[in-house]
Parts: sequence; structure tokens; C-alpha cells
Amino acid sequence: MKDLSRLSRPSPWDLGNEVLYSLCANYPDHSDPDVVVAKLWLIGRAYASPLERGRPTPRAPKNEAFYTGHAVPIVLASPMDAWLRELNRTTLSWDTLAHVIAVHSRFTDLLCSISTRAHRSLASKYLHFHRPELFFIYDSRAAAAVRSECKRPRQISLHAGEADAAYALFARRCLELTETLTPQAPVPVTPRVVDRYLLEY
Repeated sequence: MKDLSRLSRPSPWDLGNEVLYSLCANYPDHSDPDVVVAKLWLIGRAYASPLERGRPTPRAPKNEAFYTGHAVPIVLASPMDAWLRELNRTTLSWDTLAHVIAVHSRFTDLLCSISTRAHRSLASKYLHFHRPELFFIYDSRAAAAVRSECKRPRQISLHAGEADAAYALFARRCLELTETLTPQAPVPVTPRVVDRYLLEY
């Protein structure tokens, strides 16, 4: 295990992340088009996973109209807020992880209907800023790092048809890593702390 003392030190990215956490805390719902544009745009661009990356669905408009005329109406018509409400009283554990993975899978499918790309990374980041205590942040670097830390995570029963295989394995590894780090970490081991551990070490 790496030296964990750095996990308690300030990061130059803390302020920017706090802006995104505050945005999602102050505007948690998906009923206002301006709010949906702001959250999709800012989280996607800040975390190098913009929704417009890749091949859009046929006849999807370009530039700003991709968001206002295409992506936003699809999100507004979705049960996104109901999915998030399902997690209101959830704490992260092996018993609840399958439900967290299921919500990630539903949102990934929703994003795929907008751009025909499996936006599992954007889905994880977007959901993380809405439920930072539940969703681990997925990208290729974090996935590679956690694979080296935890090769065979605990098995769980996933919800039928509601699991992105790559994210499900990643989340299981991250939860196992959380349990490994917790006894020695100088701070509570949240998904954000796991992300920092994986990317800094």
C-alpha cells in the first residue's frame, strides 16, 4: 500500500470540484432546461468527457443546438430524478452496490440514446457530483490503477439487464479498495478519496 498521508492534504483541484458539487446540490433536479445544459456542459468539459464527443445520433444538431435542441429534451423526458430519488436513503455497501450500478447503467443508456456512444465515464462523473457518497469516478486511468490494486473483487448479484460490465467491475474493485484503505487512511475513504488515491499514486 502507498503512503496515505497525502490524501489529507489540499489539492489544487478542490475549489473547482466544490463548484460542481455546489451546482448539483443547489440544482439537483432535471426539470429546467438551463440547469440540465449547465450540468451536462460543465461536468463533461471539466472532466474531459463531453457529451458531444463521438458520433451523435443521426440528424442530431451540432454546436450549441446539440445540447439545447437534442440532449436536453431527452433528459427532461427521462425518469432521471426518480432514479436519483431511489438512492436518497442509500449508503454505500456491498448490499447496495448493485442498485448504484443499476442507476449508472440506466443513465449510461440514456446518454447513449443521445450520442450513440457508451459514455460510462461521463455517467459516473455526472452521478458522482449528484451523489458523491455513492458513485466512484470511472476513467481509463482509474480503471487501470484499481485493477493493479484489486484483481479479484468480491462477487455480488447484479440487477438483471441493469449493469454496465466495465463499470460494475470497476465499482466492485473500488469498494474493495475502500475497505482496504479505511483502517490506515487519515481521512474517511469516500469515492472522491478513492479517486485521488488512484490518480495520484
